[in-house]
Amino acid sequence: MRLLLAPSKPLGAWLERLAQLQVVDRGIGLGAQAFSALLPLLIVYSAIVPVADAHSFGDRLIRALKLSGSAAASVREAVAPSTTVAQGLTALGFVLLVGSTLSFARSLQRTYELAYGLSAAGIRGTPWHLLWIALIPIYVALRPILTSIGGAWWHLLGSLLLGAIAWLCTPYILLGRRIAWRRLLSGAAIAAVGMTVLSAASLVYLPHSLSSSAEQYGTIGVAFTMLSWLVAAGFVVVGCAAAGAVAEEHLERRG
Repeated sequence: MRLLLAPSKPLGAWLERLAQLQVVDRGIGLGAQAFSALLPLLIVYSAIVPVADAHSFGDRLIRALKLSGSAAASVREAVAPSTTVAQGLTALGFVLLVGSTLSFARSLQRTYELAYGLSAAGIRGTPWHLLWIALIPIYVALRPILTSIGGAWWHLLGSLLLGAIAWLCTPYILLGRRIAWRRLLSGAAIAAVGMTVLSAASLVYLPHSLSSSAEQYGTIGVAFTMLSWLVAAGFVVVGCAAAGAVAEEHLERRG
């Protein structure tokens, strides 16, 4: 492998870093944890925070993906209306939601620690995890506003700009500022491009997959599709974290 990749050392270093990160296990783990933590957090946020159009998370998903028929009906069944979520939310449920989201944040933190060769912070990083969780709703609220200002080109530019900021803040906060933000710029740019490409591909893949799964399996098919998409996103996150760390090391060696 080293001999084959000798002319392309950054590529070889990236593949080695992916192997160190155990990309398959870590990508699947991040996707599964996002399904059990991040997705419920967004649903609850959509239910308890007043917004101008007052649509539930399910309605927003249907509008964004332009779903109709059985797919739209299955999404509405799978995602409870905002009023139901708000009324059914209990203190214990909120604590469990925060706990699962903290677990996801720790897994994401460990991904960056391994990518950049840092020691594990463990539970000491909890205040930083809570700060990162608190910033998620801000990103969710700002993204549609920023991307809807202009036409298609501004939508792409706005997505890349906001994505770069989000993926710069994510490792900077989760790592407890142990790495200077300038060293994270390469990874932020790579992650912004990677997630934008995934989002564009999702507009083609998700509507068809949701419709097909809804027709075959009903409501559970929606869960299968969302889980598979989040796992794909997990692989993108791990790959971009490894690429950002390798790119930073390459730039440092070049002076």
